Amino acid sequence: MVAKRKKPTKFYATEELYNPRIDTSRDAYLYGRQSDKEQVVENIQSHISQTVRLLDYVKNTLGFKDDGTTGSVTLFVENEVVDSDGNVSIKDASGTWPIDRRPGLKAICNAIESPTSNVGVVIAEYVDRLFRDEDRIDSNIFIKLCRENDVFVHIESKRMTYNFANLQHAEMFRMEVQMAAAYIENHVRGTMHRRRSLAARSGMWAGMGSIPVGYITERNEEDPRYGKFIIYKPHAKIVHWLFVRFVKLGYDLVEFKRELQAMPYIFPAFESWVHPSDTSKCNLRVQNGGFSFCESTIEKILTNQVYIGIFKREGVTRVDNHPAIIEEDLFWSVYDRLRDFRPDGTPTNRVRRVVKYSQITYAERKPLFTFTSSDPKATVSYGRSAQWYHYKVRVYDGMSRETVVSAYADVVEDAIVAQLFERLQLQDIDIGDMEKKRAAIIEKNAKRKRRLEQSIEAIDEEIDTLTVNMGKIKTDVVVARLETQIEKLLGRKSEAEAELVQIAQSSQEIVLGTFEEELKDLEQSWHKHSFGLRKSLLKLLIKELKLDYVSPRFYRITIVWMYGNWGVETAFIDKGKGNKKWRSDDNKILRDMYRDKSQLEIMKALPQRSWRSILHQADHLGVREGTWKPKTIKNVNICLDDMAFLEKFGLTLEQFQDGNDVVWYFW
Repeated sequence: MVAKRKKPTKFYATEELYNPRIDTSRDAYLYGRQSDKEQVVENIQSHISQTVRLLDYVKNTLGFKDDGTTGSVTLFVENEVVDSDGNVSIKDASGTWPIDRRPGLKAICNAIESPTSNVGVVIAEYVDRLFRDEDRIDSNIFIKLCRENDVFVHIESKRMTYNFANLQHAEMFRMEVQMAAAYIENHVRGTMHRRRSLAARSGMWAGMGSIPVGYITERNEEDPRYGKFIIYKPHAKIVHWLFVRFVKLGYDLVEFKRELQAMPYIFPAFESWVHPSDTSKCNLRVQNGGFSFCESTIEKILTNQVYIGIFKREGVTRVDNHPAIIEEDLFWSVYDRLRDFRPDGTPTNRVRRVVKYSQITYAERKPLFTFTSSDPKATVSYGRSAQWYHYKVRVYDGMSRETVVSAYADVVEDAIVAQLFERLQLQDIDIGDMEKKRAAIIEKNAKRKRRLEQSIEAIDEEIDTLTVNMGKIKTDVVVARLETQIEKLLGRKSEAEAELVQIAQSSQEIVLGTFEEELKDLEQSWHKHSFGLRKSLLKLLIKELKLDYVSPRFYRITIVWMYGNWGVETAFIDKGKGNKKWRSDDNKILRDMYRDKSQLEIMKALPQRSWRSILHQADHLGVREGTWKPKTIKNVNICLDDMAFLEKFGLTLEQFQDGNDVVWYFW
């Protein structure tokens, strides 16, 4: 059953239906979209056409003015995003994306729906700037929104104004959307992708995949190697050195990685003449004025057949496709130490290291918080080790990756929640301010719910139309295509319905009682609330959380409260001991110093090691036997870095005793 159409709120005479006049007393929204962020740089005419020239057209041709005598004009350029500080960033945008993935178009649709809206016309250069959706769902939603709110659509390139109260105008617009979608399907995905595929099969890079380090692409069209990989000597000689060095180290991958981690960088920066596409498609990390790569990349380099001239694309393997960097004997000797089978299936007979993995099934415990770190090189993750859950801070530096904090999730979450309860007891808060924040969440959910309901309605209408058309068609190929379209629509409908259920559950939790009632009894009722409600309440009260390393034994939590008067609070948490792994250079220091140096001298050389850890490692290395050392530092569970931290912040170890492992620090 086709859903009933909501009639436009205004009655139009025949002339207005077929030749609508834009009402300049109402506001105009201009929409520009660029499908590739590079268009702003490399296709500047497209960018100008959709921004500067479109604004000029609206003013000089359509009659809008900026002196307040007409409605206002607002321009949205989809791939330009301005943050709260006014910084502009560029991102890709596609006409095949749904409305809610495009912030500019979403804002326009929200304005059209708003009861206080004065939008009279949406203006774009071409129809395909607005939509290229193959299933016509979002374009149909847009058509209905405009029709139900008496909003016209003007296409500058055609000098055409659409009044969707005229069903012929609506159908013309749909046809143009369908043509734009067909262009994407037939030309871009068909012709252009097919040409790239043919080029790749002939041995050319063709923009497919990354460019292996050590190579760039030949860009001289008159060169027979055009489009293929050519050697970039400054990097190629480093690639060759990597293979040779790995062999000289006895194929010891662990030691090789340690050696690479100690280097300031592995590859020098590209020379200025190298094309930007070559530099951007070479997956390297900037480090200390040069480039490095992540730990797992070294094995990929050492087993990549591209370095012996083999090129694989689209199921085609081409031998001697481009100049080799590595001799075949050298390459296969390295390859055989890292892989069980050669590409042709021949066993390499390598001796595998025995690695034991604990078979752990992750339970349902979810993280209550999301943390960031003050260290730009660090990330914070959540996971399980043995039977415990942790928040972990990992620091990445080129190939090096180290876990510097592994904090028990229960300890961290209990500390933050307890501090929240104390805040609620000590200070009155502006309930109205918090209610506004919660109201904003509810409104956001309501808007998303409305958009999903519109999608489902449009999907049902489109399915009905396709079903009717399918009954009139006898050609099997066309019927099969229509069936495929219907199947896709049903899949999208299922996704929308599932999201509606999630929104309903979330909204139900948010609106349980008044906010004042919830805060009043929050501590007593905390564990009675569902996980979803607890997390929703915390999001309303906490703006930001940071988790940071301060010393081997201590870490820091920083809370930025959402409520202004609460400010920022910091807690230091004592783990009781450090857990930093011993490295080969640490072991050398301990071997060289343990027998002849004092406790203090050894700890100064190993400032991140407690005396207990040093004694244990000395036993392990066999250098402690028969040696006794007087203790200048009596506490064997603390290192010099821990002591420096305590001194810096005026804290003592006693403040963390008797189970009080959390100390709140007030600046």
